[in-house]
Amino acid sequence: MIDPILPDDPGSTSLAPEPTPLSRGQQLRHRLRQVNELARTRTSRQSLVTFIGQMGSTVLSVLSTIIISRTLGPAGFGVLAVYTSLVQMLLGFTDFGLGTTAIKLISANLERNRRYASVVMKVIFKIEILSGLLVGVVGLALAGPIADLLGGPQLLFVVRLAFFASIFSSAGAFIGPFFVAYQQFTKNALFGVGASLAKLAGVLMLFKYASVSLDNTIYLYVGIAVAMFFIGLYFSPRDYLIKATKTDEKQAFNEIFHFSKWILLSYFATVLAGKLDVFLLLRFKGSAAVGLYAAAQQLTQIMPLMVGAFTTVLLPRVSRMTRRVEFLSYAKKVLFGSAVLCLALLPVLLFGDFFIHLIFGNKYSGSIVSFKILFVAYLAALFANPLSLVLYAINQPKFMTFFNYASLAISVVLNVALIPVFGIVGASITFLVGNVLGLVVIGGYTLRQINRQPD
Repeated sequence: MIDPILPDDPGSTSLAPEPTPLSRGQQLRHRLRQVNELARTRTSRQSLVTFIGQMGSTVLSVLSTIIISRTLGPAGFGVLAVYTSLVQMLLGFTDFGLGTTAIKLISANLERNRRYASVVMKVIFKIEILSGLLVGVVGLALAGPIADLLGGPQLLFVVRLAFFASIFSSAGAFIGPFFVAYQQFTKNALFGVGASLAKLAGVLMLFKYASVSLDNTIYLYVGIAVAMFFIGLYFSPRDYLIKATKTDEKQAFNEIFHFSKWILLSYFATVLAGKLDVFLLLRFKGSAAVGLYAAAQQLTQIMPLMVGAFTTVLLPRVSRMTRRVEFLSYAKKVLFGSAVLCLALLPVLLFGDFFIHLIFGNKYSGSIVSFKILFVAYLAALFANPLSLVLYAINQPKFMTFFNYASLAISVVLNVALIPVFGIVGASITFLVGNVLGLVVIGGYTLRQINRQPD
């Protein structure tokens, strides 16, 4: 038997035979094996649990939305969308980036120093409770001027209830991140499904015994926010009850602040950019346009579910990585996984017209074009968001902050320019531009930073 001659053998006078190119059938089988191997990983299983939970929650929410949107019509549904957008914006403001920080710091210390992880948890718990109370009380005091800014005194009732609900939503913002930090993905999924199931049950009760009016629906949403806070408090990990000295808490607070200060600034930008379109649509085009836009957003929820399932499971895992080879392997896997998901989701885009009419009815035909633009925008986010987690893992959230404020500035300019002319299509185009820009800039910067990590 003749030993093969290595290509870098200095004494070699012949070339090693080139590998035989794979046929198309062999290439296809190779790709299918890669997909099968990817599906068998622990990350994929946890992502699947998360996605199934979020998908179940979304299906239940869609069922609620069918009843609500058809009963209220675009104008009433638009006012309800203003309420939900305001609650979500307040939740983002009071989060202070602590959700991401909790997952990063708790999961990173859970195995090597569980006591310190518990102290971090305790400090974050305190901050969330206090921030929820502070923002809620201040918001209730300023509800009048805020309502006038959004569209007039007719929105005062909506604004007041949004701030009241935000007290509990903001205070309970720790629940999901604590589940994720402890990798309790099943509990996290069931918690989300439970909230959506309660909403659907409430809507059905209104439909049968009372009326699905705008006021009753908002009261229902507020009640669910209050109930889910106490339920989450009962089921979440309770290491935050640990007895800690002032010195321990100060040390944890300093690390939390050091890590989350840039994420906090990023949150202000992303939250404003994410809800600016709704408020500007209300200002320029009225609540009916907001209702049409909300329907398009609701139908694209499968995409943030995909992105959320990815990032929820991956952040604790990425937080433990330190070497370039680990980050490169991670980047290749998530890009490949994102490509597979994109191909699987294309039929949703193709049959968007059918789904709009089926779910919302003919009154929402004006949502179709907006839905398709938003869906394409989320395809870009499906690639960009998992890659951006690397920047948090290597403690470089500063770049994300600067980028998010640049995106906010672009969003303001484009929304103000396009919404008065094109309405909900203009808002959708703005969202698409922001996501494509994020993929190009964040993706390129992340890959460059990966190559700078130690071997």
